[in-house]
Amino acid sequence: MKFTELTLEEFTKFVDNHPLRSFFQTKYMYDRYLKEKKEVYLVGIKKNKRVVGASLLVKTSSFRNFGLYEALQGLVLDYEDRELLEFFVKELQIFLKTKHAYKLIINPYLPLKKYDSNGLDTKEIDNTKIKNHIFKLGFKELENYDQVKWIYCLDIANKTKEEVFKSFKSNARNSINKTINKFALELKELSFADLKDFERITTETSTRKNFPGRNLTYFENMYESFKDKVKYVICYLNTQKYRPHLTEEIKELEEKLANLSPAKANDKKRENYKTDLTNAQKNLQELEKLEKEKGSLIPLASSMFILYGYEIIYLFSGSYEEYKNFFGQYRIQWDIISYAIDHNYLRYNFYGIKDITKKENKDNGVIKFKQNFNGYILELLGAFALPINKPIFTLENIYSNLVKKHSKK
Repeated sequence: MKFTELTLEEFTKFVDNHPLRSFFQTKYMYDRYLKEKKEVYLVGIKKNKRVVGASLLVKTSSFRNFGLYEALQGLVLDYEDRELLEFFVKELQIFLKTKHAYKLIINPYLPLKKYDSNGLDTKEIDNTKIKNHIFKLGFKELENYDQVKWIYCLDIANKTKEEVFKSFKSNARNSINKTINKFALELKELSFADLKDFERITTETSTRKNFPGRNLTYFENMYESFKDKVKYVICYLNTQKYRPHLTEEIKELEEKLANLSPAKANDKKRENYKTDLTNAQKNLQELEKLEKEKGSLIPLASSMFILYGYEIIYLFSGSYEEYKNFFGQYRIQWDIISYAIDHNYLRYNFYGIKDITKKENKDNGVIKFKQNFNGYILELLGAFALPINKPIFTLENIYSNLVKKHSKK
């Protein structure tokens, strides 16, 4: 076996056909890092001149003139091949020392366990032995890391849209049907020039929910680097298309009330019709007010998707709280799931959720939303740090802990 830097062609040919392929480990992400003027390398292992392991390494920060390098959702190799893994790690340490690194972080795109939608272990996957072997190679697990550890997925392989739709929970089906048959929502796939509209929605959402967002430069770089492997969409309410549905609903309710006989047996039905009519009339008034204030085309929600390998990944999103009753995100999800089925993807990946095994996360809004699509949960192996320069590694840990203690005061 031989450790070497790989050409972009060698790297791409290998990772694009590997079971553990991830969009983080692609020529597209490599291009994005170059745009951002980051230090990035493509390295790998060759056996008899054939690539058997690879990784994109990017320098993400520095401490005392030494670098932190990350293999985001890498390394890409067969983790069951212990000889290969040990050789790769050993050679990475040698290589990174020449780059003045003090630490390497990996977070393999490999599941540790699989759970059902409610968080019960299915016993179908258990890669604990691989995780323990990573520890033996000198890695330490990171408790807090920016990349996702838990993902929510939907199996769509060899399934029709009708089969997938029927598998959703009733509230998801009802919400999607309303977006189509009542609200007549529209989806627009965005051009580069439209990304400012996308960023506006995601920024409002991240500010409201108090979590880190992404700036316009990030979205533009991803658009340019990933090209046809990324989709940005916004879901709109078109008031001119919604109004006929409301007026028709009002007309039908008025006719039902007029045709009811005066018998007491119809009292309950009459009250229900009256309530529905009042609500429909109120909705029409609110729509007219909304149109005067916001115009006829109103953005409700936005989402970003990565299309790579066997899956489509729902990566980022935002939505306006005041329009949540139009269910814009449900419409977006269904349209992209339908696209994934039509284009023979095997998995729709709703991506990150919180640790489902912790009680405090059971009622998390993000988890609840994704559970409505009745998928399954994967717990990834985790994130692991390897010392490259032990004195600097230790010093940086001490410094980081002091900063954390100070920030809590």
